[in-house]
Amino acid sequence: MARLLEEHIGILTLKIPLLEIRLSIVLTLPIQEWVIMRSIMNSTLIDTIVANSTINNSTVMNSMISDVASLSEITLSGVTVTGDPNYDFEGKISAGTGWATYRSINFTKIYADVRISQLVIERTDNIYIPANRSTAINDSSLGTSMNFSMTVNLVRAIFINISETGINPEGAGISSGILIGNFLHILNNDPNSANVINHTLRMYFDTDPSTYSGGVAIYYYNTSATPGWEALATTRSGTENGRYFREAAPNHFSTFALVE
Repeated sequence: MARLLEEHIGILTLKIPLLEIRLSIVLTLPIQEWVIMRSIMNSTLIDTIVANSTINNSTVMNSMISDVASLSEITLSGVTVTGDPNYDFEGKISAGTGWATYRSINFTKIYADVRISQLVIERTDNIYIPANRSTAINDSSLGTSMNFSMTVNLVRAIFINISETGINPEGAGISSGILIGNFLHILNNDPNSANVINHTLRMYFDTDPSTYSGGVAIYYYNTSATPGWEALATTRSGTENGRYFREAAPNHFSTFALVE
């Protein structure tokens, strides 16, 4: 087992019940450096190197995983994940061009280092929004702490779900300005923005806005032909229950952020 692989040996396939692992080995290293350690259960690994890690109910492709205490319920492609010793060896994905799907949200590009638990920090269940009725949604009604409230009126009834994420699922960080807090990602089952009669969004933050020299505004990520972050006009600002807020009327759903 200690002999060296002197050249590419093609695809090495290991078959275990409920698991198929295919390793494409291209470097000159002792074989034991490529073996699976700890445990892998109910998972599919393709062209992936795993060392000293536990993986459950996941799909990992073209990636490297090392020293991760537990990797579970996630799909990864083209990433490097290492256990972060400051967080009990939780998996931390390094910035690059790979992608991930976690808790039903597709992160199209992991553009910044992020621990897996911070991909989706909080997420609601599907929320039913009836037609032709002003519906208020906020942290209090949902039992969350995502620092937002909103009012929605629609032509047709839809379902939405709302998540707080550590990086933008659309794969691009804030290009100009400084992010305040995290991202608010709103998905719905009707992509036609004409369905939205009104969407008023309020986002909260803790620091006195006078300390931000550039001011604070809500931005949204425009996924049109020229994708990018765009500022929304502030319609109201002030304090509510000891928190500062900015309010805007995007009249659509998207990924939102507070930016200085």
